[in-house]
Amino acid sequence: MVKHLPSSYKVNDVLKGVSRKEGIKELLYATDKDKEIILLTGINEPQNYKGKKYEHDDEKYIKNFLN
Repeated sequence: MVKHLPSSYKVNDVLKGVSRKEGIKELLYATDKDKEIILLTGINEPQNYKGKKYEHDDEKYIKNFLN
C-alpha cells in the first residue's frame, strides 16, 4: 500500500500495521490526544479479502482498547 501513496507523503511518517486493528492501535499510540484529531474513514465497513467479506466493528475495538 505504501508504494501507492502520492509523492507528497513522507514514507517515514506513514504508520504501518499488519492488520486494520494493529494500524488503529499504532495510530492511537502515536497521536497526542490533546493536539491531534484522528479521522478514521470506512469505519465498520466490511473488509474484503480474496473475495470474502469480513465484518468488524472499529468503534467497539477502539472503545475496548481505550478502556
